[in-house]
Formats: sequence, structure tokens, C-alpha cells
Amino acid sequence: IIKFMNKDLTELKILLIGDIFGQSGIQKIEEVLPKFIEQEKIDFVIAQSENVSGRKGLEPKDYLHLKALGINAFTLGNHAFAKNSVTTIIDNGDILRPYNVNDEYPGVGTNVFYLKNNLKLRVTSLLGITFNELNNPWKQSKANNFFDAIDEIIKNDYYIIFIKNLIKILGNQITSKNSRIELLTKRTTRDKILEYFKMQSQKKGSKLFTLPMTFTELA
Repeated sequence: IIKFMNKDLTELKILLIGDIFGQSGIQKIEEVLPKFIEQEKIDFVIAQSENVSGRKGLEPKDYLHLKALGINAFTLGNHAFAKNSVTTIIDNGDILRPYNVNDEYPGVGTNVFYLKNNLKLRVTSLLGITFNELNNPWKQSKANNFFDAIDEIIKNDYYIIFIKNLIKILGNQITSKNSRIELLTKRTTRDKILEYFKMQSQKKGSKLFTLPMTFTELA
């Protein structure tokens, strides 16, 4: 489970499921997933699904069944087109074949999903290239460089947001570390406490502020 929290403190819980392998994998999803989603309050489920049907490929009936059980996004790999029938569902938007391949293949490799409170989540399927030769019906011997592929996505529509968030995170970390250093340079406990109060006052922009701890914890 991956937890995210945006600037409005809206928590988003995403469940990632590894390779669902054949009928035994489907049965385990049936047993566990619906209850787990409810118990953990999962907002979005992503599952690697290229080996679901007959242990190679994804057929429409299995896709619809797993979707009904709570899976929101289905990622595929080198077995994406192992079943011919996948072409009838590959353009549904929640099925993602590898993104880092040539544009001649049906379907998409990345998509944006809209979740609660107007939150957006981009899911991208990337295929490794080491020891991963592509065979028929692929028309290329291996996937394209996935670093170049993901760079393209970031630069196209999330680059500015990514950089702003990164700068903000780094800035907060630097400020926090500088504050700790400033406190530690004070010789006496009294001076450390006074410096801490000064920092809290500056943070709130007022001489009146509430301590984020009890006096016992402060001590």
C-alpha cells in the first residue's frame, strides 16, 4: 500500500498488486481483495495482469471479473497481446500495455485517473529491456529505453509541478535541518528553549502561538 497526502491533507491510499498468475491468482483475488479494500479503505487498485488468462495474456471475461472485484487499473507487459481477444478491450483506458514501445500498437501505456476530491493519478506501464526479448506479435525485438519514455511524460504535462514539489520538499528539509543546527549551537538549555520559542513565533508570525507538544515532551 502506498499512501499519499496532498496540500489539502486529503489522504490517498493506493494498492499495488504483483503478477496475478492464472486461475489460482484469480481465486486469491476473489478471497482477499474486496474485504481488504473495505478494511484498509483503499482508494485505487493497480494490478499487473499480463498473465491472468491461462497464465499468459488477459481475456475480456477475466478482465471484467477482476474489475468487478475492485481492480481499477490493469498493467500489461511483454505478454500484453498473447490473447487475440485483448484487442477488444485494450482501448478501454484502464488497461495499460507497455508505454515504452513504438506507437504502432493498439491501446495506451499511460493514463490519468480521476479520484476523490478532484485528485488525479497518472498510471504508466513500463517494460524492462534486459533479458526481455519481444516475440511475435511484437514488431520490435525489445522495448525502448524506459528512462527516455518516462522523461517524456514528466516533461510534457507534469514537469513544472514535479519541479515545484521537489523544490518545496528540499526547501522544507533544509529549513528543518538549519533550525536544528541553530538550536544545537546554543550552549544552555535556557538558550535552546528561547531559540525554539523564537522560531515558533516567526513561523506563526505572532508572539502568540501554541506549542505543538506538552511541557513534559518539551523537557
